[in-house]
Amino acid sequence: MNKVLVIVHAEQSYADDDANGERGIKETFDRIAREIPRFLSQGNPVYFLGQQARTADSPDVYEKIRAFAEGITFVHTEPNVGQEYLRVKEQLTSDSIDEIVLAGVSQLQCVAEVYDLLSGKNRAPQRVSLWAYQKGAQELGWDEKRFERIYRASLNVRLDYNLTVI
Repeated sequence: MNKVLVIVHAEQSYADDDANGERGIKETFDRIAREIPRFLSQGNPVYFLGQQARTADSPDVYEKIRAFAEGITFVHTEPNVGQEYLRVKEQLTSDSIDEIVLAGVSQLQCVAEVYDLLSGKNRAPQRVSLWAYQKGAQELGWDEKRFERIYRASLNVRLDYNLTVI
């Protein structure tokens, strides 16, 4: 089975903000760090969608996850999150993937946003609007047909609640 792990915002600042451990962010990030080598050893890719960090080996990436930087495909999502999310979805659409496992920090929006885009549900209201995705596609040089094919594609994505802070 060809699986992909997509990690959203497992950045050090989120762990630092939860210094007293109320939200369990460090523990969740530690569990994610333990899953990464399992995915990589089976030849399954790992994607890291980072907002603050610009590279996988950046100090902004949670330390135990950063240890696997060489094996991770890193995507910096700022300033155009719609464009970067679409770029990742296109890559995942073109690969023969049986399941996408989603993990990270939700903040009640980002993980849900990625889930909606990858699953093809694209529910409203969303932080990343349809307009932002269309603008992102335009900046990528996509025509309307390519945008619709990628945006509407329905991939098999599963939110791993053990690896996610809601």
